[in-house]
Amino acid sequence: MVTKRLPLPVPKGFFVCPPLNPIAVNVLKQRAQAGFSDLLADCQLEAETIRWKLDSDIDGLVLYSGSHSHSVGATSSNAASILAVTTIQATIDELPSMLRFDSHDLFADFCASYYTDVVDCASLYTLSATESPEYVGIKWEALQSPCSKSFTQRDGVRGYARSVESVDIACVPDLNATFGLVRMQIGRCGFVLKETRRLGVLKAMFLLQADLKGSIPQWMIRLVLRGRAKALAGLDAYFRQRRLAAVAMLSPCDVVPLTKRQRCAVCQDKLQDRISARFNCSVCGE
Repeated sequence: MVTKRLPLPVPKGFFVCPPLNPIAVNVLKQRAQAGFSDLLADCQLEAETIRWKLDSDIDGLVLYSGSHSHSVGATSSNAASILAVTTIQATIDELPSMLRFDSHDLFADFCASYYTDVVDCASLYTLSATESPEYVGIKWEALQSPCSKSFTQRDGVRGYARSVESVDIACVPDLNATFGLVRMQIGRCGFVLKETRRLGVLKAMFLLQADLKGSIPQWMIRLVLRGRAKALAGLDAYFRQRRLAAVAMLSPCDVVPLTKRQRCAVCQDKLQDRISARFNCSVCGE
């Protein structure tokens, strides 16, 4: 008898998440802290535990493929590591609010805006206090075929990082039979963002070490990991979107009439004579 697999997304209320006991919470927090430290160590091109090799350099996004003997699942043929590096326009002070997802809606919005391979997601537990600048939580994602906190380096450069790794949790059963999902084992994953000498510009890095499990050819493993890493290029756009969402937009009656300006307020180029080709900025009104 063949069991019919259910379509995604999972039904509302599918994950029943009872409160975790204090011992389990403490263990998970300690694991998050250790993973955070390991992430910072491995997001270095001169890291002691991993050897990075240039993979590609396109439009300011540099990808490196890596190998080391201590990654989770290193003995599996489906295990691989990749590191993405770029720069974005942002400040360290605004990152905690933009990369903190206490609720399901915030997490779902981030996945929909930033990743292209997430078909379903859920926020299961928040283990850190709401007012704490540090965040520890448990999330679930379903893909097509995290711990966060600020830090300061010894040289005084400020940074912010978000570390993610796989954990076993009772409220998430094996979903292979019901939804046809094969669980990927994430050994180490996350963002590291550090200040640069240019004000308002951060160096952004994304690390992913994972074992995709299942029967997957090497070229597909490489494709999946490179796709995840390339999403770093969209982080700048995601931050701009979040900033705009927090700004009050002007009503149509409060903007500058289209006939009142002859040049663009940004580039100062002469505007087209056709009024239909002109547009107002909803923030400043120009």
